[in-house]
Amino acid sequence: STIMKKFLQIEYLKIKGNNSFKVFSLIFVVFLPIIVILLPAIFKDGLLGPDTYPLLPRSASASWYFTAYVASWFSLFILSFIIIFHITNEYAAKTVRQNIIYGYSKIDFLKSKIGMVLFMAIIATVYVFLIGLIAGIYFKANQPAPVTMPTMPGLPVMNSVTEFGGLFTGVLFVLGYFLQVLAYFILAVMISVLVRKGALAV
Repeated sequence: STIMKKFLQIEYLKIKGNNSFKVFSLIFVVFLPIIVILLPAIFKDGLLGPDTYPLLPRSASASWYFTAYVASWFSLFILSFIIIFHITNEYAAKTVRQNIIYGYSKIDFLKSKIGMVLFMAIIATVYVFLIGLIAGIYFKANQPAPVTMPTMPGLPVMNSVTEFGGLFTGVLFVLGYFLQVLAYFILAVMISVLVRKGALAV
């Protein structure tokens, strides 16, 4: 709607000059593909032998899962901090009071924050989807060689690697990530509004 678009524009103007926003966002954007794609590609020889690195996916479903799993920790400890510092800084700088003086009600304030976190959750989810897709394409093309597992005499030999499968098998983990990160963000908004002190809210 027009009102929500106005709220988002106002929030963008508030947050675009925030150095914490830039730093935390850059950490998320840069380190997610490093952990999900680059490190597994480099450290394929784990402590237990070849191709035992913990985040080395052996199927498309595992690739999506690892991407969403790593991103969820970034969202909890990095992206949620953006929300907390953004809102608590508004209280510290008395921006909230100034907005109310200009006719910006408390309900409008909450609506703008909910709109902001919903937009951020969508952007983060789209980015996680893209990284998961790139990871799936890479690991499907570089599927690890089968590792023979020891077995009892007379029993068939077991392989530790199965077929990678369809590229979008397990993509619903990304939807799970969206719900999770949205919950993190809404919780961050609630805590920030109630506590109003950055360090204590964190």
